Amino acid sequence: MLKGIKVSVSGKQLKGKRDFRHIKSNSFHVNSKLNDINRLGGNHFYEERIQRYLDRKPTPVTLSQLVKFGSNLTLQKILTAGRYVGQELTTRFAHRSRQMQLLPYRLMGQPALLKRYEQHIESFYLLDSLPKIRTMDGNLQLLDICRQVSQIDHGSMTETVSNARQITEYRHKAEDPMILDTLVRTLITSRLSRHVLADQQRSLTEYWRGGKNRPNHVGTVRLNCTMHEALLEAEAIARTYLPDNAPLVEIEGSEDDLHYPFPYIWTHLIFPLGHLLINSMEGCLRNNVSAPIKVTVGGTDDIITVRISDNGGGIDPRTEQNLWNFVSNQIHSDKIGNANLSGNPFYNLVYGDEISNDKTSVPTTSHLRLGLPLSKIYVDYWGGSLEICSIEGFGCDVSMKISRTGGIGENLLL
Repeated sequence: MLKGIKVSVSGKQLKGKRDFRHIKSNSFHVNSKLNDINRLGGNHFYEERIQRYLDRKPTPVTLSQLVKFGSNLTLQKILTAGRYVGQELTTRFAHRSRQMQLLPYRLMGQPALLKRYEQHIESFYLLDSLPKIRTMDGNLQLLDICRQVSQIDHGSMTETVSNARQITEYRHKAEDPMILDTLVRTLITSRLSRHVLADQQRSLTEYWRGGKNRPNHVGTVRLNCTMHEALLEAEAIARTYLPDNAPLVEIEGSEDDLHYPFPYIWTHLIFPLGHLLINSMEGCLRNNVSAPIKVTVGGTDDIITVRISDNGGGIDPRTEQNLWNFVSNQIHSDKIGNANLSGNPFYNLVYGDEISNDKTSVPTTSHLRLGLPLSKIYVDYWGGSLEICSIEGFGCDVSMKISRTGGIGENLLL
């Protein structure tokens, strides 16, 4: 549940009823017409279909579970997985929709956020309309609905961040940036979780139906990731985005730590590593520093740790508290986040569908500076951590830790 957000009721109890005229949201009394509240979900708030899923708790999966279940495929396994994916996605949409219903009306009354809420409700009903999966045709119907949900989602991430920032710029209370930042973080995490489940099911289905399976993969999970290979690929992609005089990257660590294989979704690994390297390289370029960036890989039996050290001048202390924020970090965006999204190879690697040539449908992303906040979501999602220690005028040490075993469940922020 989003912290600091509550709904109180004056005058009468609403349980099982549809009279929303007496709702207070964060002491903001709603006296507007009933149909104004209906636009915020009055027709859905106590709808039995949604309530049925709210009574269920989402069931996070681990990478090792995805690998174990996807190995030695049978038709029955695919159908069982399809039933899980269909029910789990519906449950997650129901919980996320309820979280949005409980936001202050002054925020959810904004057209941009109301649109996002209505998209969640539309996706919920699409998934809930799916009959129980008993055959491959039913499984294929699920995948078709997942594609429709993805189309509804198109452009949502960049639009949501841009709209949230506009709301805080022109009309907000002191607590609104924190509330909106939490909302943006949960919506992006939710979107990521839907892709994890739907893409895994699609990949397993395609393989079962005669498609080619990628070597050393079970669905979308790569079995033999190594940190050394990931760093080399992340650096190579980063250099396509940076000038030729970008500093060198020196990778250090024991052979065991550098080349130990572990299960991971490859793009979930390359995305944060690439952004962190771009940040360090840009800092060095900005301060005319030619010293190499040092990357040290270490860890334990359960954890892999990557430390990226640079002499790029560090971070302005005024911005440190907003490093991981989506809504507040534009205040000093020239010093934090990293490279613009438009044309960013790492962004396109994972979120290519968000970039549009139609400037009327997707807001320009050149000012959003989402590298660090997005990277933290990817690292946190599988139970990792991302921390930065900065010495202003000297440089930064970034520590990224992830699970080596794949045994930590999704961090759904529910």
